[in-house]
Amino acid sequence: MSLHKERRKTLNPLFSRTGVEQFQPVMAEELHQVGAKVRRISKNGLVEVNNMIRSMTVDIISQLAFGSSLGLIDESKGSFEAAFLQAFDVAGAAIFGMYYNPIQKFASSLVPLDVLGNLDTGLGELARLQRCAKESHARFIRRNDE
Repeated sequence: MSLHKERRKTLNPLFSRTGVEQFQPVMAEELHQVGAKVRRISKNGLVEVNNMIRSMTVDIISQLAFGSSLGLIDESKGSFEAAFLQAFDVAGAAIFGMYYNPIQKFASSLVPLDVLGNLDTGLGELARLQRCAKESHARFIRRNDE
């Protein structure tokens, strides 16, 4: 069986009607948190809807995929700003730079990303995202071992 078929077989139950219905409590809880925060911070002015949706999306996906939310909705008390979102934006540009900059691309194959991050802010944010992914994976493994 091909790797694609194996992965699809494993993931298909998640996207069945029953699987999606199991996601509803997680999504409802996140929507409740967002609603409460919007009501609270809208008293002081406008609400940044783009970051609100991005924060909610990351929290839902991290909860469903890894068993714990990254907590972006509550990270900043008066807004939906989150370090993860900033890191994601900067890292996206860093990946583009690594792809088109042969020196950066070569250096990244020799030097750990954490070290390169000290030389370039974008690469530092990319390293932070990488650490976040590794920590999430470790939490997922621990959850399944229990």
